[in-house]
Amino acid sequence: RRPGLSGALLAARAAGHTHVILDGTLIETDRIHTRGPTPGVDLWWSGKHARHGGNLQVVSSPDDWPLWTSNVRPGREHDTTAARADPDLLDLLSQWIDEDHKALTDLGYEGEKDLLLVPFKT
Repeated sequence: RRPGLSGALLAARAAGHTHVILDGTLIETDRIHTRGPTPGVDLWWSGKHARHGGNLQVVSSPDDWPLWTSNVRPGREHDTTAARADPDLLDLLSQWIDEDHKALTDLGYEGEKDLLLVPFKT
């Protein structure tokens, strides 16, 4: 069983972590096929990876140890969309974040730069 996100963030704080990392990953499968909202595009097809699969959001510690994983979302969803679809993810991260605690992400979360620390190109 996976831990709840609030418990995982509490454990991260108790461990003295100054930040957590939020990232999405595609879990490849060849068994899921469903029509998506766009005609001719499969709901579980990831154009970025050119594979069928599910998008999981992962919150990990600074040393990349996974602390929490989301429920699976369709592979065609971008990371920001999948993060927003989780009922608690962004709300609980916003409660965890303060001057001493941050949530780091990659460019897949540009739509949430007010909350998350997203890198930018110079």
